[in-house]
Amino acid sequence: MKKIILSLISYFFFSSPIFAQKNVGSAAKLEGNVYVLSIFIATSDDDWTKKEKELMYEKQRIATNWLVKKAKEYKKKLAFVEGTFGYDKSVFVEEIPQANATGNERTDWIKFLLNKLGYKSPLQFHNWVLKNTKCTQSVVLIYANQTGNSYAFPYTANLDKEKYFVEGCFLYKKFTDGQIIYPSTIAHEMLHDFGAWDLYKNFMQGQDKEDKAKQLYPNEIMLRIALNINELEINGLTAWLVGLTEKKEKWYEWFKPDGY
Repeated sequence: MKKIILSLISYFFFSSPIFAQKNVGSAAKLEGNVYVLSIFIATSDDDWTKKEKELMYEKQRIATNWLVKKAKEYKKKLAFVEGTFGYDKSVFVEEIPQANATGNERTDWIKFLLNKLGYKSPLQFHNWVLKNTKCTQSVVLIYANQTGNSYAFPYTANLDKEKYFVEGCFLYKKFTDGQIIYPSTIAHEMLHDFGAWDLYKNFMQGQDKEDKAKQLYPNEIMLRIALNINELEINGLTAWLVGLTEKKEKWYEWFKPDGY
């Protein structure tokens, strides 16, 4: 099994719509110590430069620092432990399909890449985290040196636990228009893993949901992203979904995505 580098960190265009379920999977609640494994993938024709990888890490740390700050506002302790694979030498794959927010994106990336690290299954990786770190939760961030709509892999109870229990995100270096992704994109996708719902119009949310969210939560990170992540908030609905608060308003369920 290949060694994973550890270090302790305390600290859109819109993504593909996500079917998220609260309090399940490897990222059950946004609190405590969370192990984040970042994997850099590329094709043989389009590898990352070291500077590009450093920039992605900088954006990731801005995102995780922001999440820690927001958790603290809800009186929750949160810290992230970093692991990396492919930072010194990218993990090469034959093809990186461009995701276009259709809901039909490839979903087995985590299992596929963890196999390359020597793990028989994502669940074996999560058990490694539990035994070898002080973390009780784990997330895998996959950075692709391509353009596309980033998306997340939240676990739901009806999925094969052995294959899909470990949650994570597939993060394209650039949006489809060529703009490099924002830290808020990373935070948005990570929140999906902890159970957050999209609040903007997509094939699982109607325009009425987006319009209401704009009235109630105009700066909510699950409604929009921004170049400056500090413009954004985690408001009551998302805070309840990701476990930052137990306070639930009766109308929260109205925002539940279609088909949930």
